[in-house]
Parts: sequence; structure tokens; C-alpha cells
Amino acid sequence: MTTVADLSIIGYVFHWIMLVFLCRKPIYLLLAVTFGIYFACFCYLFTDENYVGFVEGYDWFIYAKRSSLIVGYLVYVAIYTTNSKASRVIAQWVLTINVLEAAVLALQFREIIVGVLLIAISLFSPLIFVNENDQTLMGKSGNLLQKEKYNFLSVKWYFRCHFIFLGVWYPTSVYFNERGVSLFDFLSCAIPFVLSEYRLNNFVNHFSVRTFALFIAVAIFSTFDREWLTKQPGAIISANLNIVVRNLIQTVLILVCVALAVLNDRYRETTDERNSKEETVQEQIVSNEEQVNLPLTEHAMN
Repeated sequence: MTTVADLSIIGYVFHWIMLVFLCRKPIYLLLAVTFGIYFACFCYLFTDENYVGFVEGYDWFIYAKRSSLIVGYLVYVAIYTTNSKASRVIAQWVLTINVLEAAVLALQFREIIVGVLLIAISLFSPLIFVNENDQTLMGKSGNLLQKEKYNFLSVKWYFRCHFIFLGVWYPTSVYFNERGVSLFDFLSCAIPFVLSEYRLNNFVNHFSVRTFALFIAVAIFSTFDREWLTKQPGAIISANLNIVVRNLIQTVLILVCVALAVLNDRYRETTDERNSKEETVQEQIVSNEEQVNLPLTEHAMN
């Protein structure tokens, strides 16, 4: 008799055969691998007799986040397969809802500053699309009303704020520190933030580092080993810390990170201007040398 476990093995093998023959670009390979992990995790649930007890401790945020991540994965697929305006708007709303989930959780624990800031940036989620030339993800400033005059936040600053606000919140929040999962979530923001600041280009591609880390980690965490992410270093800030002090610490850290981002812009602009001037001077020197050598060459030919 064929069991669900047997079907999961057959399905997973078939998935890898599809990868070999159909995937010609890295992003398609990544999407397919992620799907394979989701599929294996989903099938595993039917073989676990203790699954009901496994999810008893889940709260609204866990269910909401897992649901929105699955929808987010499907939106990635839709963007890459259609690159339509509808898929871009849907992706914008999915991103907004993901950020709002975090904002509501922060406000639930009276982390007011982070909650309000997350609500503010969620209104200006960018439109994500595929660049037809190299098949990379790009972004365009946007807002939920789809009116250009309200595009107050650039793509660069939207993702900067996204990484900074959530990156500061994870290791300092009551919720994530109580559950011992703050390190992974912090790294999912810190790594793409550092990449973005180092390169200062295409923030959407760097954001994908975070999204796919969440796709894969949450699928594993939700299914195979509930304690996997909690086997990390302890809380950075005690869960019993005074809420006013906690809000103050979060505010200071956010301001410091924003200031560093601004300084990085200033430094890059100064460096780019200096390099541009040096290139201009070098080109002028080469041009002058060519003009000096030209009469000599003509005289030698005569």
C-alpha cells in the first residue's frame, strides 16, 4: 500500500528531475529548490502523529507570518513568469501586509516607536519587477494609492528603513527574545543591509537574500524541528526590561543606523566626485599628449 511518505519521496525526486531539465537561470533554480523544500515539509506533516501537539503553542503571528510567506513565494513565481502590472501590485500589497504584521506585533508589546515606523514605511512599498535584459529583480518607488505624486520614499530608502527598523527590533523585542529566535531574524536583515550599503545598487536583489532565507528557514522550523531556531545565543536585551527604556534603546539604535547610511551616501558621493575629476584630468592629459604627438607624426610621414 502506498503511503503519504512514499508519495513525498516520489514527488521530491520528480521535482529534482524537473530542475535538471527546466531550470536555466539561477533564480528559477532557487525558486524550484524552495518549492521542493516546502513540498517535502508539507508531506512530512502527514507522517507526524504528534503534529497536533506540535502546533499547540502557535500564536496569531506565527500563523499569519507563515501564511504570508507562502503567498509571498507564489508572488515571486508570478512576477518571474508574467512580469505583469497585476503581479507587481499584488507583490506590493503582500510586502505591505508582511510589514504590517510586524508593526501590529510590536504595538502589541508596546514597542511604539518601531510599530509606528513600520506602519509608516508599509504605505510606500515599492513595485517590484523583472529587468528583461538580465532577468534580475528591480524596484520602482510606489505607494498603496498607486499615485506618483505620493511616492515619498525611494526604493533605496524603503529597503534601508525595512532592514534597519526590523533589524533593530528583532534582537531588542520582547517577543523574539522570549522565544530565542532573534539571532536568525536579525541576520536576515543585517546581511542584506551590509550588502546593500557596500554595493549601493539594486536593493531589491539584496532584499531577496532575506526573503529566501525566511522561506526556507520557516518551512524547516515549522515542520521538522520546532526548537531549531531556538538553539541560539540568549537574548541581547532582557524581556523584563522597562518598556520605556526598551523604546529608548530601539530609537537610539535606529537613529545610529540611519546616520551611518546617510554618512555612507555622503562618503560615496565625495569619492565618486573625486574619481570622476581624476578620470577627467587623466583624459585631458591623454588628449593633450595626442595633440602634441600628432604634428610630429605628420612631419615624419612627409
